[in-house]
Order: sequence, then structure tokens, then C-alpha cells
Amino acid sequence: MKRRVMTLVGAGLCAALALAGCSGSGGSGQSGGSATRTITFVAAEYSDATAPYWQSMATQFEAANPGYTVNVNVQNWNNIEDYVKNLVQNHQQPDVLNIDHWIDFAQDGLLYGASDVLSPRTRSDMLPGPEKIGTYQGTQYGIPFILSTRLMYYNKDWFTKAGLDPNTPPSTWAQLQTDAQKLKAAGCPEPYGMPLGSEEAQAETMLWLLGNGGGYVDAQGKWAINSPQNVQTLTEMAGLVKDGLTEPDPGSVDRTAGTWADFEAGRVGMMLGHMTPMEDITTKHLPVNYGLAPMAGRNGALTSTLGVGDFIMAFNNGNGANKVAVSKWLNFVFAKQNYEKFLTNEKFLPVTNSALTAMSADPTDANLKPFLAVLPKAVFYPQTDPAWPTVEDAIKHQIGTATQGASPSSVLDGLQQTAEKAEQNGG
Repeated sequence: MKRRVMTLVGAGLCAALALAGCSGSGGSGQSGGSATRTITFVAAEYSDATAPYWQSMATQFEAANPGYTVNVNVQNWNNIEDYVKNLVQNHQQPDVLNIDHWIDFAQDGLLYGASDVLSPRTRSDMLPGPEKIGTYQGTQYGIPFILSTRLMYYNKDWFTKAGLDPNTPPSTWAQLQTDAQKLKAAGCPEPYGMPLGSEEAQAETMLWLLGNGGGYVDAQGKWAINSPQNVQTLTEMAGLVKDGLTEPDPGSVDRTAGTWADFEAGRVGMMLGHMTPMEDITTKHLPVNYGLAPMAGRNGALTSTLGVGDFIMAFNNGNGANKVAVSKWLNFVFAKQNYEKFLTNEKFLPVTNSALTAMSADPTDANLKPFLAVLPKAVFYPQTDPAWPTVEDAIKHQIGTATQGASPSSVLDGLQQTAEKAEQNGG
């Protein structure tokens, strides 16, 4: 994506660090406490609309706040983790970051609390539930920015071709396997899409685990990745792959450019997803006749779903030198008209009351209502555990091996050991 041209505040420093991504504000955190008006903002790329949106917001912010500069750097999800890790390790962290985790930065004492940088008006507009997944040791550091939930998509035309009732999706694993076999016999290239690549393997996996009463942690919040029910679940998933009912190597398949794109092209019979495929089908007028349903579970359809929250966080650079600047930027981002535009562009669920009210009343957002409806029963990742970023990264890179011959129990044992070691090391 096209990056915003850097304003050379502290040009000598930035020239030296340009290859590492410095743009003035992270570096100006070394300015001995003098206030900075240059903001470095690193954001995750959700779609082709992400970078243009942030570019536009930066331009508008600068016009409304003369003397302030926002340097926008949008990174693809496949790259942003390593990119940000490199910045932090080199003490070049951005002033503001949009990513899917925050607790490791909070644990290292790098972040402002939400109350330090959000106005009382902005904070009072936040939904209370998502705030909990941004809190560490009694202080909120992670500011929820967008939410999404998951449902099962199924292609009604393929169901009809396979002799299945197009209005009765599977509710159990046994039914899902039987339906997938019939879809395969009818010529469906991918009866069930199972993206276990590095983009979001942790989401696909967790939804399957929830369907068997499992998860990454137990009811007490202790790591339970290698529980007997999770081993049973991963064995079930590997069986679908072995029977040729999914992509040949799910660990090499990402959701957006892989499974979701194939579903939109009419190649997939069933898959899990949030709102994006539905919006693509609608806005691009794709000839995909689809239905939505809860994910099938071992003994019945899920009564819960996966809720995913991505965050915005503010780094305390320069002993507070950037506090005023980042506060102005964050309150501008969450201003009703600006925030609603982001949600409209990206088709995510809101974290503010004002946006929720507006979206619920807007007929153009009707497609989101099935996903909004399951939000109250959403189960989130264990994001308040400092070990989660390490565990999440390990899941992304290792879970797919269980579909290619590795023992499901050994894969989950390895992930359990990773989690316990990370917890012992404080994350």
C-alpha cells in the first residue's frame, strides 16, 4: 500500500533509522520531555480501503490541528507482527498502534492508560464489555477499536446439487462430515474450507475447540491447550483433511486470499467467516447463493461464537512528550463521524454506543445484523494473559502441521509447553 510521505522532523535521526520505519515521533520520544507534534501511526491493513482511509484522516486531522503531523504506516497482517516487534526491540515504537494485541506492551510499561489519552466524552461512549479485554492489573491499556463475530457460511447451490436441503446446514460434526462427502461427490472443489495459515489460524481453531467444550484456557483461565477434548477436536479436523474434504494443506492457506476468495468464487461448500465475505458478495454482485448458521459442534450447533477485538494503543514516548499529540489524534479517530466511516468502509462491529445506535438504525447496515445478534454471546481470546501473543504466534505457525501427518496430541502438547514457558517468563 502507498505510504504517507514522511515529514522530516528530526531529519538526521530519521535518515539514520529510515529503513527501520522511524518517522519522527517514536524517535522524538528521546527528546527529553519536550512536547512533540509529530505522530507516528502504524495500522493493520484490513482491506484495500484501509490505507486511503487513514491517509484521509491524517490530512483532515492536520488541517484541523495546524502544526501537527501524522505519519501513517499501514502494514499487511502477515507482516505487521514482525514489523512492530522489530520497532519495539530497537526502541523505535510508534506513538499509536492498531493491532490485535496489547498486553505485552503494557506489561513492559510502554503504554499510556486509556484514561490518560481519551477524553471523558470518548470513554463514556465506549461499550462496557469490550473494555474488559483491554484491561491489565486494573488499568485499561488496550483500547478496543473494532469487533467481529463468526458464523458458518454455506453455499446453498452446492447443497442443492449434492441433494442436501439448502435451508438445513449441518449442526453436528457428523452431519458436517456427511454433507462434505456429498458435496465432494457432487463436484464441489472444497467441501469445507479450513484456513490454518498464518493469517488467522487461531480463529478457525478456536471455533472448532468451542464446538467440543474446549478452548485455549479452562474455566479458571489456566492454559488447557492439550486437553483431551482439544485433542479430539484437532483429530476431527485432521480427519476431514485426510478424507480430501478440505484444501490439501490447510496450514498453507490464509483466510482472505485463500478460503474466503474461493467461497466468493463458488468453490467452497462451507466455511467460517466474519462479515467481509458477505459484504464482498453483496457489493460486487457475486452470484453466490449463501446461507449463514452457527458453527457445527460435536453434539450440536454452537450457542456461543468467537468474538475478535482489535485494538488501538498509545505508547508513552519521551516521558510524556507525545501525550498531547496522541490524545488529540485518538479523540479525533473516535469522533462519531470519523469512526463510523471506518466501520462503514471495513464492515466491522463497533465498540462505541453512538456507532452501535447508528448502525442498528441504518438499513444499509442490515447485512451486519446476524453478526451483531451473536455478539452478546461471543467468547474472546485470552488476550489479558501476557503469554497470549506468544501462544497466538505459535498456533499460527504450528497448528496446520496436525493436518499433514503430525500427531494432534503432540502438536497441542508443544503449544501447551509454549504457553506455560511464556507464562513463566512473564509473556
